[in-house]
Formats: sequence, C-alpha cells, structure tokens
Amino acid sequence: MTKDESLSNFQLAKDESLSNFQLAKDESFGFFDDVPYYQWEEYKKIVSMYIPHKRENPFDVGGKANVFYQENYEPNFSCPFELRIGANGDGGKWVCDPHRIKRIAKEHGDCLIYSVGSDGDFSFEEAVQKYFDDGKLCEVHIFDMGSYGDIMPKNLNLHYHQWGFRTAKPSEKVVDGKLVSTIEPDQEFYSFAETIKLLGHEGRRAIDLFKIDCERCEWETYKEWVGPSIPNISQIQVEVHGYHENTLPFFDDLMNDGYAIFHKEPNIIRGGGICIEFAFLKLEKSFFGMKQL
Repeated sequence: MTKDESLSNFQLAKDESLSNFQLAKDESFGFFDDVPYYQWEEYKKIVSMYIPHKRENPFDVGGKANVFYQENYEPNFSCPFELRIGANGDGGKWVCDPHRIKRIAKEHGDCLIYSVGSDGDFSFEEAVQKYFDDGKLCEVHIFDMGSYGDIMPKNLNLHYHQWGFRTAKPSEKVVDGKLVSTIEPDQEFYSFAETIKLLGHEGRRAIDLFKIDCERCEWETYKEWVGPSIPNISQIQVEVHGYHENTLPFFDDLMNDGYAIFHKEPNIIRGGGICIEFAFLKLEKSFFGMKQL
C-alpha cells in the first residue's frame, strides 16, 4: 500500500466515524437515529456551556415570577423538526420531532401518551391523535377532575379518567420496582405511581409524551415522574405556575435525571407572564457528561 493510499483509507475511516449515527442513537434512547457523530458532539458542546439560572433563590426578584423566568432556565437543546401540535393560543404544545415518535411507534407497536389537565378542551389530544394516524398508533390517557368524558372526541383511542394527581402517601412504597399500597376505588386523587399501576402501564416501553397542566401540582408531583415502577418519560410538556419553594429543585432534579429543555414559552394569555410552558426531552446521562448509575 502506498503512502497516498494509506492516507486515503485513514481519511475514509475518519469520515465514516464522523458520520456514524450510533452515538446519537445510544444517548437518546433510540430517538435520534440519523444524527451524525459530529453534529451530536456539537449538541453536547452546547449543553456543556449551559448556565441554568442566574439567581440561586427565585424569591430574590421581589415576588416577580415573570422576572425570574426571564432570567432563568432557557432551552439548552434544539430539535430540528420541532412541531407545535394543537390549536394556536393556549392549548397547543411544542413536541420534539414527532415524526420520530411515529417511527418508534411503528417499530415497537407501542405508543403511550398522558395528558393531565384538559378543562374540557381536547384540541391538543385530538390533534395529537390525528397526527399519529387517527389514533391507530398511540393510546392517549386524559386526566381531569371535571366531568368532561362525555364530550371527549370519539373513535380516536382517547381514554378519560376523572381524577387528579397528588403526591404519594407515606404508607406507599416501591418494592422491587412495584408500588405497594392499598388503592381505593373511585378516589378523587391518585399518585403518579398509583395511576401507572391502576392502568396496567408498569411494563410499558415508555410514556412518549407527558403533557401536564395541573395548576401548581407540578411542584410536588414531579418527584414521582421518575422512578423504578415508572416507564421512561420521553418528553414532558409542562406549564409551571408562578414559583414555589421547589422551583429550583424542580428544574435541577429534572436535568439531573437527564432532561434537556428544548422549548420555553410564556403563557401571556393567562397569568401575565408568570405561567411558562416548558418542554423537556429525555437523554442518557452520558450526553450531559454525567455517569450512568
């Protein structure tokens, strides 16, 4: 082999390595299966420079939550084919590359979506199902305290549950990945783990979308969105309301669990800028330079 041939083979191997999709696929739970190595490394470089918050205490801004959110927790990840699903205004949600969810659903024959808080407006859920082949790919479970089941759109694989979310009771615990508790029928509130158990979703591949707008219950229940009995939540679309003593732990804990922020949008229709829509994408901890447990 000549020197020129050797250099040519070396360059070819280098080019193939840079264009390899495996790293992105491995660090995104199979979500990004077509992002080359060199692009994924740029994503990682961006997140390595991320400064999550300007202030250590949200109450330092004199009670102005809109100031706090202007200064803290900007997106640190971007989805190349991000799509707003649902009506314009208050109701639609930004979803990271939903065509990838469709691909995964077809590959695995499994797609699960949770939507917490509807207030009788099913525009998001209906739009989601129309995108995912008119309900043929995904089952959507809707949770709300109101009696809106009768007005829910039909024939779209939508399932309505008239209960709200609360934190787990002290008597509840997880043993060998399963919730041990006494679940009473027809409660007004269930914990997230109880909900998973009641619906028989403990062994599901993932919750592909978790949309939650529960009027401040996010500050307490978020601690239970990740756990041994909980399917991996691929994306979280959450509206946060004002701020709370758990505001910094809420964001920091989610990011420590491997969630990147890919969208942030103030709800200026309601709340005057103190209610913010955040969208998170789950990635492997190695993407953030964290060790896997």
